[in-house]
Amino acid sequence: MKNFNPIIINLLLTAVCACTNDDATETAPPAEAVPICWHVKPEEVMSSRAMIESSGGKTADKVLQEACTPGLGGQSIGIWADLNAGESVLYNIFSDVELIYQDKEDGNPYSYWNYPGEPLIWSRFGTYRFRAYYPRSIKDYVLSTSNATTFVIEEYNTATMQEDVLVAYKQVNTNYDNLYIPVELNMKHAMAALQFRFRFEKGYEDADHLTSFWLQNSDKRDFASVGLLIYGTEDNPNEIDWQEAYQPLESQKIYYWENSGLLFDSHAGSTDTVAVAYTAAGTTKGTEYATNNGNLLIIPQNSDGTVNLCFTTRNGGSTVYRVPIPKETGTGVGNSQFIPGHQYIYTIIITETNLQVKLSIAPWNLLKSSVGLDLNE
Repeated sequence: MKNFNPIIINLLLTAVCACTNDDATETAPPAEAVPICWHVKPEEVMSSRAMIESSGGKTADKVLQEACTPGLGGQSIGIWADLNAGESVLYNIFSDVELIYQDKEDGNPYSYWNYPGEPLIWSRFGTYRFRAYYPRSIKDYVLSTSNATTFVIEEYNTATMQEDVLVAYKQVNTNYDNLYIPVELNMKHAMAALQFRFRFEKGYEDADHLTSFWLQNSDKRDFASVGLLIYGTEDNPNEIDWQEAYQPLESQKIYYWENSGLLFDSHAGSTDTVAVAYTAAGTTKGTEYATNNGNLLIIPQNSDGTVNLCFTTRNGGSTVYRVPIPKETGTGVGNSQFIPGHQYIYTIIITETNLQVKLSIAPWNLLKSSVGLDLNE
């Protein structure tokens, strides 16, 4: 974008529209050249590095702004834009252009959300399609043919990447929409999140330490750790569609994590202590899974009830405790899907004779429903 002259771009796009849209003369063009500016509004998010959980009372907007500030968060947003001018489509007006949060001379007058180079000027006639994703650091996984019309992230491996992927789509018709206000990008979560909490049954007094945790497929290999994201279809440009690409072998420990020992206990007359897997403090292996405040990011997919949650404790020594994750999630088709933008909190309750698993389901930061299931050890 740095080598483009906004006046030349405006004349070019106007010429494209004038040649392909016979109705264009019915609407008066803007009185002056208007630059394309941005306003970014994320869904409620959950952390700092991977946007999972805002801390310190910061709003979702503030967390994302800090993440995309140079020298602070070091992340950015990638943007594509196409222009439909009647019978012609001008692709890649923006082609994975980097959007950061930093003040800029002669930049965005509404906020610090700016892109490099001279500002692009709105064409006088036509419909723009904008598509954005965060973080732009995953751009190597974005299909090279992606644009504002079709956006694909391929071979996204949650076993090596634990980034909270956010996406947005916006359409602007320059014949009718107000070009003097910034384009609003409503960023939404493309991943699902799991959290695993350990505690003793109420009234059962004991103490132990969680020392390791992982997921493991059965011989059915239903759980996928790698997926392909197709964002936007012809019928629904805002649809998030994940397709499973790789299901780990039955012998493979998925998201393996070790800790020096996280205490969980229960005592009469005192507050119980809960241990959360993938907590950063005390982590000795699997640090890449301990960056999201105890949340594990997964590919949204069907829940088949065949993947096992596995763990060890200090008192149990080398004994591996293994429990299938319940098929029922309370969301999606048949109430058995992990869907984008939802957090699934599994509480493993340890009693004298068995293990009990309870599930809470919520759009991130907003509890909606709960499902309880008892499972034998």
